[in-house]
Amino acid sequence: MKKSLAVIFGIFLLYVLISGCSNQNMISNKEKKEINVYNWGEYIDIDLLDQFYKETGIKVNYSTFVSNEDLYTKLKFEDITYDVIIPSDYMIDRMIHEGMLEKLDFKNIPNFSFIRDDLKKPEYDKTGEYSVPYAWGVVGIIYNKIKVTDPVDSWNI
Repeated sequence: MKKSLAVIFGIFLLYVLISGCSNQNMISNKEKKEINVYNWGEYIDIDLLDQFYKETGIKVNYSTFVSNEDLYTKLKFEDITYDVIIPSDYMIDRMIHEGMLEKLDFKNIPNFSFIRDDLKKPEYDKTGEYSVPYAWGVVGIIYNKIKVTDPVDSWNI
């Protein structure tokens, strides 16, 4: 339950935080109580969108992409906007330099103060004005040494 609420809060927080679209579109979405979210595939349980709607009255129009390049192409060359996008670090950097992201209004992000200081101004957003950490962690391979005898030296294992 805590994990579900954290994800729901995360979606709502991201709605308030990040915008890759025009202010006019955001205003109309607020009036309609809808947000457009563009995220990596399978990052959240789609059932949480219904739960989020029941708890907030805000409908989430949720789209997914399979690569940062797909996200970039869609936003750069198609007439489409999103209220929340979740690209990876290098793509955030690129989109900042190309003027594709709006600066965040931290008055609307009161819980930003709870984010670790070392995550607030990452290398790809040195001023910390365009992005907020969505997830943080490390990736590794866990294996049983008895069953895996080949050297574990790449993801191909």
